[in-house]
Amino acid sequence: VLCTPHRDRLAASGIRFENHFATAAFCSPSRGGIVTGKVPHVNGLMGLVNLGWDMPRSSVTIGRHLQRAGYHTALIGLQHEAVDASRLGFDDLLCGGPHTSRAVVERTADWLATEQPQGQPFFLQLGFSDVHRAFPERSLRDAALDTIRPLPFLDDSLGLREDLWEFYGLVEEMDANMGRLMQCLDQNGLAENTLLVFTTD
Repeated sequence: VLCTPHRDRLAASGIRFENHFATAAFCSPSRGGIVTGKVPHVNGLMGLVNLGWDMPRSSVTIGRHLQRAGYHTALIGLQHEAVDASRLGFDDLLCGGPHTSRAVVERTADWLATEQPQGQPFFLQLGFSDVHRAFPERSLRDAALDTIRPLPFLDDSLGLREDLWEFYGLVEEMDANMGRLMQCLDQNGLAENTLLVFTTD
């Protein structure tokens, strides 16, 4: 039912982490763990940014580490680790506007074509919001809901299958935009010298 050829290609040609764990069950602390390499009670971001938590200034992010190592750093799209994104260690901040994978990949293509510094390594952190609630409704007219297999610990129902149908549509849209990103890296001569990491919070 779920078709993700671009991420499948990325996984097949790279390294896939099959035994991994999130540092928290909700996004800000989990994302804080990803960008600092530390668990929430060590990096200080133990709750949601929109509920008053913030990344302490003492926590050094991957963006800041790479800045210090001579990389040009840019954040494009969603971030949920700090109230003030300028503290996260990015030279370029393109956080405004829609955070869908399509919009973020389009902004990334523009950045690579016009703003990417020549002769300097760069680090891009891209944030997509596609699979966050609320899901835009997908037409159920052609849906094969009987082919959707919910995880065994979930109560199987028509409502759940409809929900998964909408979710899968967003996953597939995100995959198509991942393909556009990979094509963009190739067109800019960057594919062979770029480490591309895909993760979730």
